Amino acid sequence: MIRELNRDEVVELYETNLKEDFTPEELKPIMAMEYLMGEGNYFAYGMYEDEKLMAYAFFASAPEREYVLLDYYAVTADARGKGIGTRFMKEWQEALRECGCKAVLAEVEAPDVIEDGQERRNSERRMEFYRRNGLRDTEIRTWLFRVKYRILSLDLDSPKPGDVLYQELIGIYRRIFPEFYFGKEVVMSNDANCNMIQPGIFL
Repeated sequence: MIRELNRDEVVELYETNLKEDFTPEELKPIMAMEYLMGEGNYFAYGMYEDEKLMAYAFFASAPEREYVLLDYYAVTADARGKGIGTRFMKEWQEALRECGCKAVLAEVEAPDVIEDGQERRNSERRMEFYRRNGLRDTEIRTWLFRVKYRILSLDLDSPKPGDVLYQELIGIYRRIFPEFYFGKEVVMSNDANCNMIQPGIFL
């Protein structure tokens, strides 16, 4: 079963699983998550079997949740390799669809710019996992704190054009990042072939 987590559960999960599953560079401060939850712009689902946590997913969105950004997604260490990730994804997709969500966006670090071989393979595996579960690559590329991401999309009702997804992602980013980061540490493009040579400057 899955259920939406309350703020205390999110804080507890952050101090345990998230700190194990993600690097310090990848993690938002817990105070930022709590603030966004209070504003209605952040939420999380957990998957449980016999009250034991098996997987979790964190999302950023506008309060109405018509478009959401998958922020963190992980299966707990002792539940991996059992198909839990795919099962959980199908369940939270259905939960979001029932809430009126139109599309889910996801960031995956772009494999083409990763120099470390193991990290590149990890990124490629994440891309393949998402594709197997219905997400498609878009033309949108983002550079968040100098790291390049591909943006994937999953339509939960009728397919959405790229310009709509781009504008919705801008809206989500403006809810989760302070304004002074834009054009410096948060840079976006809806051209898949663009390359950034300096913050905000493209080839």
